[in-house]
Amino acid sequence: MKIAMYYSCPFETGGVEKTMYNRAKVLSNAGNDITFVYSNHDAQLPMLEKWATIGNVRYIDEVANDIFDLVIYDAIYNLKKVKARKNNYIQVINNCLVDSKERYETGIPFKKYVSVSEEAKKQFKEVYGKDSTVIPNLINEEEIIELSKEKVDIPKKKHNFVMVSRIDRYKGFDKLEIALKKCEERYGKDYQLVIVGSCNLFNSYVDEIKNKLKNYNVIWEGMQENPYKYMRWADSLWQFSVSESQCMVMYEALIVGTPCVCTDFKNAIKELTDGKGYIVNQDLSNFDLEKIENLKKDFTYHYPDYSKEWLKIIEPPKKKDYKFSIIIPNYNNGKFLEKCLNSVLNQTYKNYEIIFVDDMSEDNSLEIAERMLKGHKVLRVPYKKYNGGTRNIGIMEATGDYIMCIDSDDWLINDKVLEDLNNFIEDEDIIRTGYSLYNGEIIFTDIPKHETMMDLFVEPTCAVWTKVIKSEILKNTLFSEGTLMEDKVHHYRIVDHSNSFADLPQVTHIWNRTNTHSVSTKRNYKWDNSIYRHIADMLDFTEETKNKQYKDYVLKRVEMHKQMAIKKDFRQL
Repeated sequence: MKIAMYYSCPFETGGVEKTMYNRAKVLSNAGNDITFVYSNHDAQLPMLEKWATIGNVRYIDEVANDIFDLVIYDAIYNLKKVKARKNNYIQVINNCLVDSKERYETGIPFKKYVSVSEEAKKQFKEVYGKDSTVIPNLINEEEIIELSKEKVDIPKKKHNFVMVSRIDRYKGFDKLEIALKKCEERYGKDYQLVIVGSCNLFNSYVDEIKNKLKNYNVIWEGMQENPYKYMRWADSLWQFSVSESQCMVMYEALIVGTPCVCTDFKNAIKELTDGKGYIVNQDLSNFDLEKIENLKKDFTYHYPDYSKEWLKIIEPPKKKDYKFSIIIPNYNNGKFLEKCLNSVLNQTYKNYEIIFVDDMSEDNSLEIAERMLKGHKVLRVPYKKYNGGTRNIGIMEATGDYIMCIDSDDWLINDKVLEDLNNFIEDEDIIRTGYSLYNGEIIFTDIPKHETMMDLFVEPTCAVWTKVIKSEILKNTLFSEGTLMEDKVHHYRIVDHSNSFADLPQVTHIWNRTNTHSVSTKRNYKWDNSIYRHIADMLDFTEETKNKQYKDYVLKRVEMHKQMAIKKDFRQL
């Protein structure tokens, strides 16, 4: 499999860059072809050279026309330039991504999200409403232990501490003077803090911190390819980060037998027990050197191996025979109904159910349905509900994996539609299908072609019958009832609740425009009045969504619809 590992700003040899390296190494050892992709002109050569030991390393503009089987993102910019077959995009979530909302481009049709910790998963769910699978970062324990045995050319003092970190405010360097003042009070000059790391993005801040700490015993070692030898050398490792989803250097220090002094992020609280570490408050108000001196040294710590879980994310879902629930709302379409029902009943693929919902028809529709649909569900609403309401009844009755809606005056194009769908689907949330418009003859055919979720969101063809949708998504995004034009806002909600989609590049439906009684061909006062409900639903959506792109787009549409309502010009709606 050809896999792209994408990170926008590789400016160090640690952190995300190192975890990408470890993930890619596991994937490469499993026989996959790895390409590292970056988009920052200031990317550092040591990291790129390290990546190159595993696979290709290419700038984003160089892969614009390549198509990968899978694309895995740790940070997101210019995503449209890295393309995957059938929308095989995976997003790796850490707290930095959750905090920096501008880095998250929701237009990409991600198939999976992977969080590096339970806390990252929780944050991501709260901010974006998306679920994710927790797979912690991968660490090569044997390599770390071996490298830690290398000698450090710094004479030891009585008390020796180390920080291994990118130097910026997020990592807590603003607090460091508090700890160093206490060292001066307790030890005089018989201590030293060695800082391993740099940050090429914040040179002015690094200079500011160095100047602030120039009178303390601080040794600046800069960026090092082997930080582990400093961890073993030190009495303890300090990490004063504002927050962490998963603090890699803490785990690495524990692996080489060095206790950690960490601020109160979740993983530190979980791991630093039994003398392996000490939790300090964010303001360092409880920073106690005596407690730090009493921490154990050279204990044994084993970091779990998550390689198998990581490999599983690239496995395609096991092929299954999906069950399709086919919902057919109906009102007085007896003239077309047999053709519609036969197009489903004649399918070669048989794992489906038909849910026919009649909306108070006055013709022979119900009689036809009851005669033809033996063994399927034929329901009649107790009062007029229109398409949205009848579809809702069908949705709540559905027991299939996926739901397909067919209007009762339309039909499936051939007897292989469900078979083709089942062979095509790889557990996506939405399958967008093609259709042909029929007016006595085929006058127009639409074959879908979308690159991103945003492309799907803004498309003018919003009808639910152009999509095959996972049942749980439709059950959580019901239609507005008692109104017409219910499809558009419903379309927004479906896409907003979905993580992934795929375009089936073939026609599945015939959209029949010969029905002169259809609400889409015969517009009356009910249609005109529905516009006001439609605008209200759009405004409701802008309050519900956590996606800024979706919200901004719909707000613009609301203004346009308001102007049309004022002019009573509803033709484009």
